[in-house]
Amino acid sequence: MVFHLFVGKAFAGSISMVLIILSLSLFILAIYLEKKFAKMNRNIYYREELFNSLCSNIDDIFLIYHIGNHKIEYISPNTDRTLGISSNNIKKNPFIIFNYSENDLKTEINRIFTKDILLENYETECKLLNPKTHQLVWLILRIYPVLDRQTVIRYIICISDLTKEKQSQQILKDALLNAQKANEAKKEFLSHMSHEIRTPINTVLGMAQIASNYLDNKEKVSDCLNKISVASKNLLTLVNNILDMSKKDSSSLQLTKEPFHICEFLFTFSSIIKTQAELNQQVFELTIDQIQNDFLLGDTLRLNQILLNCVSNALKFTPTGGNIKLEVSEIEKHGNKALFRFTISDNGIGMSKEFIEKIFIPFEQEEFIAKKYGGSGLGMPITKNLVTLMGGNIYVTSKLNFGTTITIDIVFEIAKPDTEIDEDAKNISKKLKYDFSEYRILIVEDNDINLEIICEILKPSKITIDTASDGLEALEKFKNCNASYYNIILMDLQMPKMNGYETAKAIRELNHPDSKKICIVAMSADSFAKEADIAIESNINYHITKPVETEDLFSLLYKIIIDPAYPII
Repeated sequence: MVFHLFVGKAFAGSISMVLIILSLSLFILAIYLEKKFAKMNRNIYYREELFNSLCSNIDDIFLIYHIGNHKIEYISPNTDRTLGISSNNIKKNPFIIFNYSENDLKTEINRIFTKDILLENYETECKLLNPKTHQLVWLILRIYPVLDRQTVIRYIICISDLTKEKQSQQILKDALLNAQKANEAKKEFLSHMSHEIRTPINTVLGMAQIASNYLDNKEKVSDCLNKISVASKNLLTLVNNILDMSKKDSSSLQLTKEPFHICEFLFTFSSIIKTQAELNQQVFELTIDQIQNDFLLGDTLRLNQILLNCVSNALKFTPTGGNIKLEVSEIEKHGNKALFRFTISDNGIGMSKEFIEKIFIPFEQEEFIAKKYGGSGLGMPITKNLVTLMGGNIYVTSKLNFGTTITIDIVFEIAKPDTEIDEDAKNISKKLKYDFSEYRILIVEDNDINLEIICEILKPSKITIDTASDGLEALEKFKNCNASYYNIILMDLQMPKMNGYETAKAIRELNHPDSKKICIVAMSADSFAKEADIAIESNINYHITKPVETEDLFSLLYKIIIDPAYPII
Protein backbone atom coordinates (compact mmCIF):
# COMPACT_ATOMS: atom_id res chain seq x y z
CA MET A 1 0.00 0.00 0.00
CA VAL A 2 2.79 2.26 0.95
CA PHE A 3 4.65 1.25 -2.24
CA HIS A 4 1.72 2.00 -4.52
CA LEU A 5 1.25 5.36 -2.92
CA PHE A 6 4.91 6.21 -3.46
CA VAL A 7 4.77 5.16 -7.09
CA GLY A 8 1.62 7.19 -7.68
CA LYS A 9 3.16 10.30 -6.15
CA ALA A 10 6.35 9.83 -8.14
CA PHE A 11 4.37 9.48 -11.41
CA ALA A 12 2.31 12.55 -10.64
CA GLY A 13 5.49 14.51 -9.94
CA SER A 14 6.99 13.38 -13.24
CA ILE A 15 3.95 14.55 -15.19
CA SER A 16 4.07 17.91 -13.48
CA MET A 17 7.74 18.25 -14.33
CA VAL A 18 7.10 17.36 -17.96
CA LEU A 19 4.31 19.91 -18.14
CA ILE A 20 6.52 22.55 -16.61
CA ILE A 21 9.33 21.79 -19.05
CA LEU A 22 6.89 21.74 -21.95
CA SER A 23 5.44 25.07 -20.88
CA LEU A 24 8.88 26.58 -20.59
CA SER A 25 9.81 25.18 -23.98
CA LEU A 26 6.67 26.61 -25.57
CA PHE A 27 7.36 29.95 -23.91
CA ILE A 28 10.92 29.97 -25.16
CA LEU A 29 9.72 28.89 -28.61
CA ALA A 30 7.14 31.67 -28.59
CA ILE A 31 9.79 34.22 -27.71
CA TYR A 32 12.09 32.82 -30.39
CA LEU A 33 9.34 32.83 -33.00
CA GLU A 34 8.31 36.34 -32.02
CA LYS A 35 11.88 37.53 -32.46
CA LYS A 36 12.16 35.57 -35.68
CA PHE A 37 8.95 37.05 -37.07
CA ALA A 38 9.99 40.50 -35.89
CA LYS A 39 13.30 40.10 -37.72
CA MET A 40 11.50 38.83 -40.80
CA ASN A 41 9.11 41.79 -40.63
CA ARG A 42 12.06 44.14 -40.28
CA ASN A 43 13.72 42.49 -43.28
CA ILE A 44 10.50 42.73 -45.27
CA TYR A 45 10.09 46.37 -44.26
CA TYR A 46 13.74 47.08 -45.08
CA ARG A 47 13.41 45.41 -48.46
CA GLU A 48 10.20 47.32 -49.20
CA GLU A 49 11.87 50.58 -48.24
CA LEU A 50 14.91 49.67 -50.33
CA PHE A 51 12.70 48.78 -53.30
CA ASN A 52 10.72 52.03 -52.92
CA SER A 53 13.94 54.00 -52.67
CA LEU A 54 15.29 52.34 -55.80
CA CYS A 55 12.03 52.93 -57.66
CA SER A 56 12.00 56.58 -56.57
CA ASN A 57 15.43 57.22 -58.02
CA ILE A 58 15.14 55.52 -61.39
CA ASP A 59 13.12 56.48 -64.43
CA ASP A 60 11.32 53.15 -64.72
CA ILE A 61 7.86 52.87 -63.12
CA PHE A 62 6.59 49.55 -61.69
CA LEU A 63 3.00 48.58 -60.99
CA ILE A 64 1.35 45.36 -59.76
CA TYR A 65 -2.23 45.05 -60.94
CA HIS A 66 -4.67 42.47 -59.49
CA ILE A 67 -6.93 41.16 -62.22
CA GLY A 68 -9.60 39.83 -59.88
CA ASN A 69 -10.43 43.06 -58.06
CA HIS A 70 -9.08 45.42 -60.78
CA LYS A 71 -6.92 47.29 -58.30
CA ILE A 72 -3.33 48.47 -58.14
CA GLU A 73 -1.58 46.51 -55.38
CA TYR A 74 1.70 48.35 -55.75
CA ILE A 75 2.93 51.42 -57.61
CA SER A 76 6.40 52.94 -57.45
CA PRO A 77 6.51 56.46 -56.03
CA ASN A 78 8.28 58.11 -59.00
CA THR A 79 5.25 58.55 -61.28
CA ASP A 80 4.92 62.27 -60.62
CA ARG A 81 8.44 62.97 -61.85
CA THR A 82 8.23 60.92 -65.04
CA LEU A 83 4.53 61.07 -65.97
CA GLY A 84 3.38 64.21 -64.19
CA ILE A 85 0.64 62.17 -62.43
CA SER A 86 0.70 61.29 -58.72
CA SER A 87 0.76 57.63 -57.63
CA ASN A 88 -2.43 58.18 -55.58
CA ASN A 89 -4.34 59.31 -58.67
CA ILE A 90 -3.10 56.30 -60.61
CA LYS A 91 -4.18 53.97 -57.76
CA LYS A 92 -7.66 55.44 -57.90
CA ASN A 93 -7.84 55.18 -61.69
CA PRO A 94 -5.12 53.10 -63.41
CA PHE A 95 -6.27 54.20 -66.86
CA ILE A 96 -5.64 57.90 -66.15
CA ILE A 97 -2.12 57.43 -67.52
CA PHE A 98 -3.44 56.74 -70.99
CA ASN A 99 -5.76 59.77 -71.02
CA TYR A 100 -2.68 61.78 -72.01
CA SER A 101 -1.32 59.43 -74.67
CA GLU A 102 -1.17 60.66 -78.27
CA ASN A 103 -2.42 57.44 -79.83
CA ASP A 104 -5.60 55.59 -78.84
CA LEU A 105 -3.86 53.33 -76.32
CA LYS A 106 -6.48 53.59 -73.59
CA THR A 107 -8.95 51.30 -75.42
CA GLU A 108 -6.32 48.63 -76.02
CA ILE A 109 -5.08 48.70 -72.40
CA ASN A 110 -8.64 48.57 -71.07
CA ARG A 111 -9.26 45.47 -73.21
CA ILE A 112 -6.09 43.80 -71.92
CA PHE A 113 -6.90 44.59 -68.28
CA THR A 114 -10.59 43.63 -68.30
CA LYS A 115 -11.42 41.30 -71.21
CA ASP A 116 -8.68 39.57 -73.19
CA ILE A 117 -6.30 38.35 -70.49
CA LEU A 118 -2.68 38.27 -71.59
CA LEU A 119 -0.96 34.90 -71.59
CA GLU A 120 2.39 36.22 -72.80
CA ASN A 121 4.48 39.35 -72.44
CA TYR A 122 3.20 42.54 -74.09
CA GLU A 123 5.25 45.55 -75.24
CA THR A 124 4.37 48.81 -77.00
CA GLU A 125 5.72 52.35 -77.42
CA CYS A 126 3.67 55.50 -76.99
CA LYS A 127 3.97 59.26 -76.61
CA LEU A 128 2.40 60.90 -73.59
CA LEU A 129 1.82 64.57 -72.83
CA ASN A 130 3.06 65.36 -69.33
CA PRO A 131 0.17 67.37 -67.80
CA LYS A 132 2.57 69.29 -65.54
CA THR A 133 5.36 70.22 -67.95
CA HIS A 134 3.18 70.09 -71.09
CA GLN A 135 6.04 68.30 -72.85
CA LEU A 136 5.82 65.08 -74.83
CA VAL A 137 7.62 62.07 -73.34
CA TRP A 138 8.38 58.84 -75.15
CA LEU A 139 7.43 55.71 -73.15
CA ILE A 140 7.80 51.98 -73.60
CA LEU A 141 5.11 49.93 -71.83
CA ARG A 142 5.81 46.32 -70.86
CA ILE A 143 3.22 43.99 -69.26
CA TYR A 144 4.21 40.63 -67.74
CA PRO A 145 1.43 38.17 -66.72
CA VAL A 146 1.81 36.36 -63.34
CA LEU A 147 0.28 32.85 -63.28
CA ASP A 148 -1.03 30.75 -60.40
CA ARG A 149 -2.03 27.21 -61.39
CA GLN A 150 -2.15 28.16 -65.05
CA THR A 151 -4.38 31.15 -64.29
CA VAL A 152 -3.28 34.74 -64.75
CA ILE A 153 -3.96 36.51 -61.47
CA ARG A 154 -1.80 39.63 -61.76
CA TYR A 155 0.09 41.85 -64.16
CA ILE A 156 3.50 43.31 -63.46
CA ILE A 157 3.71 46.52 -65.46
CA CYS A 158 6.93 48.36 -66.26
CA ILE A 159 6.90 51.83 -67.86
CA SER A 160 10.27 53.14 -69.10
CA ASP A 161 11.11 56.67 -70.23
CA LEU A 162 12.63 56.65 -73.74
CA THR A 163 12.62 60.43 -74.24
CA LYS A 164 16.41 60.95 -74.06
CA GLU A 165 17.04 57.95 -76.28
CA LYS A 166 14.50 59.18 -78.84
CA GLN A 167 15.98 62.69 -78.70
CA SER A 168 19.45 61.26 -79.30
CA GLN A 169 18.12 59.26 -82.22
CA GLN A 170 16.46 62.38 -83.61
CA ILE A 171 19.70 64.34 -83.24
CA LEU A 172 21.51 61.63 -85.17
CA LYS A 173 18.78 61.62 -87.83
CA ASP A 174 18.94 65.42 -88.11
CA ALA A 175 22.74 65.30 -88.29
CA LEU A 176 22.54 62.68 -91.04
CA LEU A 177 19.93 64.74 -92.91
CA ASN A 178 22.04 67.90 -92.57
CA ALA A 179 25.11 66.00 -93.75
CA GLN A 180 23.17 64.74 -96.76
CA LYS A 181 21.91 68.25 -97.48
CA ALA A 182 25.44 69.64 -97.11
CA ASN A 183 26.72 66.98 -99.49
CA GLU A 184 24.01 67.83 -102.02
CA ALA A 185 24.76 71.54 -101.57
CA LYS A 186 28.44 70.80 -102.13
CA LYS A 187 27.68 68.89 -105.32
CA GLU A 188 25.36 71.67 -106.50
CA PHE A 189 27.96 74.28 -105.60
CA LEU A 190 30.74 72.49 -107.48
CA SER A 191 28.50 71.99 -110.49
CA HIS A 192 27.41 75.63 -110.45
CA MET A 193 30.88 77.03 -109.83
CA SER A 194 32.40 74.79 -112.47
CA HIS A 195 30.27 76.56 -115.08
CA GLU A 196 30.70 80.04 -113.61
CA ILE A 197 34.48 79.71 -113.28
CA ARG A 198 34.99 78.05 -116.66
CA THR A 199 33.15 80.84 -118.49
CA PRO A 200 35.66 83.66 -117.74
CA ILE A 201 38.60 81.23 -117.94
CA ASN A 202 37.40 80.21 -121.40
CA THR A 203 37.28 83.89 -122.35
CA VAL A 204 40.83 84.48 -121.07
CA LEU A 205 42.25 81.45 -122.88
CA GLY A 206 40.28 82.13 -126.05
CA MET A 207 41.20 85.82 -126.25
CA ALA A 208 44.85 85.02 -125.51
CA GLN A 209 44.86 82.55 -128.41
CA ILE A 210 43.16 85.07 -130.72
CA ALA A 211 45.62 87.80 -129.70
CA SER A 212 48.57 85.52 -130.49
CA ASN A 213 47.17 85.08 -134.01
CA TYR A 214 46.92 88.86 -134.61
CA LEU A 215 50.17 90.16 -133.13
CA ASP A 216 50.55 92.57 -136.06
CA ASN A 217 47.05 93.97 -135.53
CA LYS A 218 47.37 96.37 -132.59
CA GLU A 219 43.65 97.18 -132.49
CA LYS A 220 42.68 93.48 -132.40
CA VAL A 221 45.22 92.69 -129.69
CA SER A 222 44.02 95.65 -127.63
CA ASP A 223 40.42 94.42 -127.94
CA CYS A 224 41.44 90.92 -126.82
CA LEU A 225 43.36 92.32 -123.86
CA ASN A 226 40.38 94.41 -122.80
CA LYS A 227 38.15 91.34 -122.89
CA ILE A 228 40.74 89.34 -120.95
CA SER A 229 40.81 92.09 -118.34
CA VAL A 230 37.01 92.13 -118.01
CA ALA A 231 36.83 88.32 -117.78
CA SER A 232 39.61 88.27 -115.18
CA LYS A 233 37.82 90.85 -113.05
CA ASN A 234 34.60 88.86 -113.33
CA LEU A 235 36.46 85.76 -112.17
CA LEU A 236 38.02 87.68 -109.29
CA THR A 237 34.59 89.01 -108.30
CA LEU A 238 33.24 85.46 -108.27
CA VAL A 239 36.13 84.24 -106.11
CA ASN A 240 35.68 87.19 -103.74
CA ASN A 241 31.97 86.42 -103.47
CA ILE A 242 32.72 82.81 -102.55
CA LEU A 243 35.26 83.98 -99.97
CA ASP A 244 32.77 86.46 -98.54
CA MET A 245 30.26 83.65 -98.06
CA SER A 246 32.85 81.55 -96.23
CA LYS A 247 33.85 84.57 -94.14
CA LYS A 248 30.24 85.01 -93.10
CA ASP A 249 30.08 81.37 -91.98
CA SER A 250 33.35 81.57 -90.04
CA SER A 251 32.59 85.01 -88.54
CA SER A 252 35.86 86.33 -90.00
CA LEU A 253 34.31 89.09 -92.12
CA GLN A 254 35.30 92.37 -90.51
CA LEU A 255 34.26 95.96 -91.18
CA THR A 256 36.50 99.00 -91.12
CA LYS A 257 35.43 102.38 -89.80
CA GLU A 258 37.01 105.24 -91.70
CA PRO A 259 35.87 108.83 -92.30
CA PHE A 260 34.39 109.64 -95.70
CA HIS A 261 32.11 112.13 -97.44
CA ILE A 262 29.07 110.21 -98.60
CA CYS A 263 28.14 112.65 -101.38
CA GLU A 264 31.63 112.46 -102.84
CA PHE A 265 31.49 108.67 -102.55
CA LEU A 266 28.15 108.57 -104.38
CA PHE A 267 29.33 110.86 -107.20
CA THR A 268 32.39 108.66 -107.78
CA PHE A 269 30.26 105.52 -107.71
CA SER A 270 27.71 107.10 -110.05
CA SER A 271 30.32 108.10 -112.64
CA ILE A 272 31.47 104.48 -112.95
CA ILE A 273 27.92 103.12 -113.22
CA LYS A 274 26.87 105.82 -115.69
CA THR A 275 29.65 104.76 -118.06
CA GLN A 276 28.51 101.16 -117.88
CA ALA A 277 24.87 102.17 -118.44
CA GLU A 278 25.77 104.23 -121.51
CA LEU A 279 27.57 101.24 -123.00
CA ASN A 280 24.35 99.26 -122.49
CA GLN A 281 22.28 102.14 -123.94
CA GLN A 282 20.52 102.55 -120.60
CA VAL A 283 19.80 105.61 -118.48
CA PHE A 284 21.26 105.75 -114.96
CA GLU A 285 20.15 108.50 -112.60
CA LEU A 286 21.49 109.40 -109.14
CA THR A 287 19.30 111.43 -106.77
CA ILE A 288 20.64 112.73 -103.44
CA ASP A 289 18.00 114.22 -101.17
CA GLN A 290 17.94 115.78 -97.69
CA ILE A 291 21.42 114.78 -96.56
CA GLN A 292 22.23 116.87 -93.50
CA ASN A 293 25.28 114.88 -92.38
CA ASP A 294 27.73 114.28 -95.22
CA PHE A 295 30.84 113.44 -93.15
CA LEU A 296 30.47 109.87 -91.85
CA LEU A 297 32.39 106.92 -90.44
CA GLY A 298 32.01 103.59 -92.22
CA ASP A 299 33.38 100.90 -94.51
CA THR A 300 33.23 102.41 -98.00
CA LEU A 301 34.61 99.23 -99.58
CA ARG A 302 31.67 97.17 -98.28
CA LEU A 303 29.16 99.95 -99.01
CA ASN A 304 30.47 100.05 -102.56
CA GLN A 305 30.12 96.25 -102.78
CA ILE A 306 26.51 96.41 -101.55
CA LEU A 307 25.48 99.11 -104.02
CA LEU A 308 27.46 97.56 -106.87
CA ASN A 309 25.79 94.16 -106.40
CA CYS A 310 22.33 95.74 -106.51
CA VAL A 311 22.99 98.20 -109.33
CA SER A 312 24.83 95.58 -111.41
CA ASN A 313 21.76 93.36 -111.19
CA ALA A 314 19.60 96.28 -112.29
CA LEU A 315 21.88 96.90 -115.29
CA LYS A 316 21.98 93.20 -116.10
CA PHE A 317 18.24 92.59 -115.98
CA THR A 318 17.08 95.85 -117.57
CA PRO A 319 16.83 95.82 -121.38
CA THR A 320 18.30 98.39 -123.76
CA GLY A 321 16.63 101.80 -123.30
CA GLY A 322 15.66 100.98 -119.71
CA ASN A 323 16.03 103.19 -116.64
CA ILE A 324 17.96 102.54 -113.44
CA LYS A 325 17.75 104.90 -110.47
CA LEU A 326 19.76 105.21 -107.26
CA GLU A 327 18.09 107.45 -104.69
CA VAL A 328 19.88 108.26 -101.42
CA SER A 329 18.42 110.19 -98.51
CA GLU A 330 19.05 110.74 -94.81
CA ILE A 331 15.94 109.50 -93.01
CA GLU A 332 16.64 110.40 -89.39
CA LYS A 333 19.34 111.25 -86.87
CA HIS A 334 19.73 109.98 -83.30
CA GLY A 335 22.65 111.35 -81.32
CA ASN A 336 25.84 110.80 -83.29
CA LYS A 337 24.23 108.35 -85.72
CA ALA A 338 22.24 108.90 -88.90
CA LEU A 339 20.00 106.51 -90.82
CA PHE A 340 20.50 106.53 -94.60
CA ARG A 341 18.19 104.94 -97.16
CA PHE A 342 19.48 103.68 -100.51
CA THR A 343 16.80 102.83 -103.07
CA ILE A 344 17.76 101.07 -106.31
CA SER A 345 14.92 100.78 -108.83
CA ASP A 346 14.65 99.68 -112.44
CA ASN A 347 12.01 98.92 -115.07
CA GLY A 348 13.60 95.63 -116.09
CA ILE A 349 12.31 92.06 -116.25
CA GLY A 350 11.40 91.89 -112.55
CA MET A 351 11.00 88.77 -110.42
CA SER A 352 8.23 86.37 -109.51
CA LYS A 353 6.71 86.45 -106.04
CA GLU A 354 7.98 82.92 -105.41
CA PHE A 355 11.57 83.85 -106.21
CA ILE A 356 11.57 86.97 -104.03
CA GLU A 357 11.10 84.68 -101.03
CA LYS A 358 14.31 82.83 -102.00
CA ILE A 359 16.39 85.73 -103.29
CA PHE A 360 18.73 85.74 -100.28
CA ILE A 361 19.39 81.98 -100.41
CA PRO A 362 22.83 81.20 -101.92
CA PHE A 363 22.83 79.87 -105.51
CA GLU A 364 19.08 80.45 -105.96
CA GLN A 365 18.08 81.91 -109.34
CA GLU A 366 14.98 82.18 -111.46
CA GLU A 367 15.22 79.26 -113.91
CA PHE A 368 14.83 81.39 -117.04
CA ILE A 369 17.30 83.96 -115.66
CA ALA A 370 19.95 81.33 -114.97
CA LYS A 371 19.64 79.98 -118.50
CA LYS A 372 19.62 83.35 -120.27
CA TYR A 373 21.79 85.59 -118.09
CA GLY A 374 23.98 83.20 -116.08
CA GLY A 375 25.40 84.32 -112.74
CA SER A 376 26.34 82.56 -109.51
CA GLY A 377 23.34 83.37 -107.33
CA LEU A 378 25.69 84.73 -104.64
CA GLY A 379 25.37 88.50 -105.13
CA MET A 380 22.18 89.10 -103.16
CA PRO A 381 22.96 86.65 -100.30
CA ILE A 382 26.31 88.41 -99.84
CA THR A 383 24.59 91.80 -100.00
CA LYS A 384 22.14 90.67 -97.33
CA ASN A 385 25.03 89.44 -95.16
CA LEU A 386 26.92 92.72 -95.51
CA VAL A 387 23.86 94.86 -94.80
CA THR A 388 23.11 92.77 -91.70
CA LEU A 389 26.74 93.02 -90.58
CA MET A 390 26.48 96.81 -90.87
CA GLY A 391 23.37 96.74 -88.69
CA GLY A 392 20.98 97.56 -91.52
CA ASN A 393 17.99 96.08 -93.31
CA ILE A 394 17.25 95.25 -96.94
CA TYR A 395 13.84 94.93 -98.62
CA VAL A 396 12.96 93.77 -102.14
CA THR A 397 9.76 94.41 -104.05
CA SER A 398 9.28 93.32 -107.64
CA LYS A 399 6.74 92.45 -110.28
CA LEU A 400 7.48 90.18 -113.19
CA ASN A 401 8.00 92.19 -116.42
CA PHE A 402 7.60 95.51 -114.57
CA GLY A 403 10.85 95.96 -112.65
CA THR A 404 12.40 95.71 -109.21
CA THR A 405 12.98 98.02 -106.26
CA ILE A 406 15.58 97.31 -103.56
CA THR A 407 15.54 99.41 -100.40
CA ILE A 408 18.52 99.38 -98.04
CA ASP A 409 18.60 101.13 -94.66
CA ILE A 410 22.01 101.53 -92.99
CA VAL A 411 23.00 103.49 -89.89
CA PHE A 412 26.31 105.38 -90.04
CA GLU A 413 28.18 107.08 -87.26
CA ILE A 414 28.58 110.81 -87.88
CA ALA A 415 32.26 111.79 -88.05
CA LYS A 416 33.47 114.72 -86.00
CA PRO A 417 34.47 117.79 -88.04
CA ASP A 418 38.08 117.54 -86.86
CA THR A 419 38.45 113.91 -88.02
CA GLU A 420 41.34 113.75 -90.47
CA ILE A 421 41.19 112.12 -93.86
CA ASP A 422 44.47 111.09 -95.43
CA GLU A 423 44.34 113.46 -98.41
CA ASP A 424 47.58 112.03 -99.77
CA ALA A 425 45.97 108.60 -99.95
CA LYS A 426 43.06 110.12 -101.87
CA ASN A 427 45.20 112.10 -104.28
CA ILE A 428 47.99 109.62 -104.93
CA SER A 429 45.70 107.45 -107.05
CA LYS A 430 45.17 110.47 -109.29
CA LYS A 431 48.89 110.90 -109.97
CA LEU A 432 49.94 109.70 -113.39
CA LYS A 433 53.67 109.32 -112.78
CA TYR A 434 55.72 107.92 -109.91
CA ASP A 435 59.46 108.43 -109.66
CA PHE A 436 61.16 106.06 -107.23
CA SER A 437 64.47 106.07 -109.11
CA GLU A 438 66.47 106.83 -105.98
CA TYR A 439 65.12 103.85 -104.06
CA ARG A 440 65.65 100.09 -103.95
CA ILE A 441 63.16 97.30 -103.28
CA LEU A 442 63.72 93.61 -102.49
CA ILE A 443 60.94 91.45 -103.93
CA VAL A 444 60.64 87.96 -102.41
CA GLU A 445 58.42 85.70 -104.55
CA ASP A 446 58.73 81.99 -105.32
CA ASN A 447 56.40 82.05 -108.34
CA ASP A 448 58.22 83.20 -111.49
CA ILE A 449 55.09 84.52 -113.22
CA ASN A 450 53.98 86.51 -110.17
CA LEU A 451 57.51 87.87 -109.85
CA GLU A 452 57.47 88.95 -113.49
CA ILE A 453 54.11 90.68 -113.02
CA ILE A 454 55.28 92.63 -109.96
CA CYS A 455 58.51 93.66 -111.69
CA GLU A 456 56.62 94.84 -114.77
CA ILE A 457 54.17 96.80 -112.62
CA LEU A 458 57.06 98.54 -110.82
CA LYS A 459 59.17 99.16 -113.92
CA PRO A 460 57.56 102.54 -114.85
CA SER A 461 58.40 103.88 -111.37
CA LYS A 462 62.15 103.40 -112.12
CA ILE A 463 62.72 101.85 -108.69
CA THR A 464 65.76 99.56 -108.47
CA ILE A 465 64.54 95.98 -108.12
CA ASP A 466 66.33 93.11 -106.42
CA THR A 467 64.70 89.66 -106.17
CA ALA A 468 64.80 86.51 -104.06
CA SER A 469 62.99 83.24 -104.78
CA ASP A 470 62.43 82.21 -101.15
CA GLY A 471 62.81 83.36 -97.56
CA LEU A 472 66.28 81.91 -97.04
CA GLU A 473 67.68 83.76 -100.06
CA ALA A 474 66.00 86.99 -98.93
CA LEU A 475 67.43 86.61 -95.43
CA GLU A 476 70.93 86.04 -96.83
CA LYS A 477 70.71 89.08 -99.14
CA PHE A 478 69.48 91.37 -96.38
CA LYS A 479 72.08 90.11 -93.89
CA ASN A 480 74.95 90.84 -96.29
CA CYS A 481 73.78 94.25 -97.55
CA ASN A 482 75.00 97.62 -96.30
CA ALA A 483 72.94 99.90 -94.09
CA SER A 484 70.07 101.69 -95.89
CA TYR A 485 70.65 99.54 -98.99
CA TYR A 486 67.00 98.49 -99.22
CA ASN A 487 64.16 100.93 -98.64
CA ILE A 488 61.41 98.32 -98.60
CA ILE A 489 60.89 94.54 -98.75
CA LEU A 490 57.88 93.25 -100.71
CA MET A 491 57.40 89.61 -99.74
CA ASP A 492 55.04 86.73 -100.50
CA LEU A 493 53.77 84.91 -97.42
CA GLN A 494 53.41 81.36 -98.75
CA MET A 495 56.84 80.15 -99.82
CA PRO A 496 58.86 76.93 -99.54
CA LYS A 497 61.86 76.50 -97.20
CA MET A 498 60.98 79.59 -95.15
CA ASN A 499 57.60 81.33 -95.38
CA GLY A 500 56.99 85.06 -95.14
CA TYR A 501 56.17 85.07 -91.42
CA GLU A 502 59.36 83.19 -90.55
CA THR A 503 61.45 85.37 -92.84
CA ALA A 504 60.12 88.59 -91.33
CA LYS A 505 60.79 87.32 -87.82
CA ALA A 506 64.33 86.24 -88.77
CA ILE A 507 65.04 89.65 -90.36
CA ARG A 508 63.88 91.46 -87.22
CA GLU A 509 66.23 89.32 -85.10
CA LEU A 510 69.33 90.02 -87.23
CA ASN A 511 72.17 92.13 -85.91
CA HIS A 512 71.82 94.59 -88.78
CA PRO A 513 71.37 98.39 -88.62
CA ASP A 514 68.11 98.18 -90.62
CA SER A 515 66.65 94.97 -89.17
CA LYS A 516 64.22 96.77 -86.88
CA LYS A 517 63.30 99.69 -89.15
CA ILE A 518 63.11 98.21 -92.66
CA CYS A 519 59.51 98.28 -93.89
CA ILE A 520 58.18 94.83 -94.82
CA VAL A 521 55.05 94.56 -96.97
CA ALA A 522 53.40 91.14 -97.20
CA MET A 523 51.65 89.90 -100.34
CA SER A 524 49.08 87.12 -100.08
CA ALA A 525 46.34 85.57 -102.19
CA ASP A 526 44.40 85.03 -98.96
CA SER A 527 41.93 87.87 -98.42
CA PHE A 528 40.92 86.78 -94.93
CA ALA A 529 41.46 89.43 -92.28
CA LYS A 530 42.96 86.75 -90.02
CA GLU A 531 45.99 86.40 -92.31
CA ALA A 532 46.52 90.15 -92.33
CA ASP A 533 46.37 90.16 -88.52
CA ILE A 534 48.94 87.35 -88.30
CA ALA A 535 51.17 89.30 -90.69
CA ILE A 536 51.05 92.38 -88.46
CA GLU A 537 51.75 90.23 -85.39
CA SER A 538 54.82 88.84 -87.19
CA ASN A 539 56.38 92.35 -87.33
CA ILE A 540 55.23 92.82 -90.91
CA ASN A 541 54.25 96.44 -91.47
CA TYR A 542 51.61 96.14 -94.20
CA HIS A 543 49.57 93.52 -95.99
CA ILE A 544 48.24 93.71 -99.56
CA THR A 545 46.08 91.14 -101.33
CA LYS A 546 46.82 89.50 -104.66
CA PRO A 547 46.12 90.23 -107.43
CA VAL A 548 47.97 93.46 -106.73
CA GLU A 549 46.38 96.59 -108.18
CA THR A 550 48.94 98.96 -109.71
CA GLU A 551 47.53 102.12 -108.14
CA ASP A 552 47.21 100.49 -104.72
CA LEU A 553 50.84 99.35 -104.81
CA PHE A 554 52.18 102.73 -105.99
CA SER A 555 50.05 104.52 -103.41
CA LEU A 556 51.48 102.34 -100.64
CA LEU A 557 55.07 102.78 -101.87
CA TYR A 558 54.59 106.54 -102.01
CA LYS A 559 53.34 106.69 -98.44
CA ILE A 560 56.15 104.47 -97.16
CA ILE A 561 59.11 105.81 -99.15
CA ILE A 562 58.30 109.40 -100.09
CA ASP A 563 56.20 110.62 -97.16
CA PRO A 564 58.44 110.59 -94.04
CA ALA A 565 55.50 111.53 -91.82
CA TYR A 566 53.67 108.34 -92.66
CA PRO A 567 53.79 106.07 -89.57
CA ILE A 568 55.88 102.91 -89.83
CA ILE A 569 55.49 100.16 -87.22
